[in-house]
Amino acid sequence: MPYAIEQNRVEKERLANHRTTVMIGHKASAMIHSITTKPCRPSTYRKPSIIA
Repeated sequence: MPYAIEQNRVEKERLANHRTTVMIGHKASAMIHSITTKPCRPSTYRKPSIIA
């Protein structure tokens, strides 16, 4: 029984770690995306989407 409890705790910990790494990865990719798209996005690029 104690082994099963320990296994469950380890599994929960791994899940939590995975979630945080996914969040960090998502934030990093979002930042990289915004950095890479900003220079090549003039103000005229957005106008058609506002009109449409």
